[in-house]
Amino acid sequence: MYSLPFLTPKVTLERVDVLSTYFNPGFSKGKLNRLYRLKSDVLLPSGAVTVRDEGRLVGQARLSDLAIGEQGELYLGSDPDVSYARAVQTLTQDKKGASYRVTLTLTNAKKRDVAVEYTENFSGKVVLEGQAERANEGLKIKGTIPAGGKLERSYTLKFSNE
Repeated sequence: MYSLPFLTPKVTLERVDVLSTYFNPGFSKGKLNRLYRLKSDVLLPSGAVTVRDEGRLVGQARLSDLAIGEQGELYLGSDPDVSYARAVQTLTQDKKGASYRVTLTLTNAKKRDVAVEYTENFSGKVVLEGQAERANEGLKIKGTIPAGGKLERSYTLKFSNE
């Protein structure tokens, strides 16, 4: 009988709730998705990973081989405790383009703070103003929702047809 030593990796883990969507001029609401980002000080071989968080089973995902220091991501479906509501007000609309005022409200029912990343994609000539940063194909909002609290961000998008 032979036994092999088990790996005892030092793994850093970041929990983030994420949502990636496309611009829509109407109201929308729903849940954010769980994302776990991890890095290890040793090679982690591919395989199934079972994730337990705060005393409950969150889900399973498959991890590909992860090199030393490489970041891996595990997406584990929607988080029932973190939701969003997105209200849109049309400010102007004509043949030259349209502008919209968007109010995003993120709500956290957990007893701990939650890091969030919201991405909204759009194309064309667009000017962004307000509480969001420009990203490659749209905008991104990063923040932390306090335990049992809300995070609200407001921004204006001006689409040009010219």
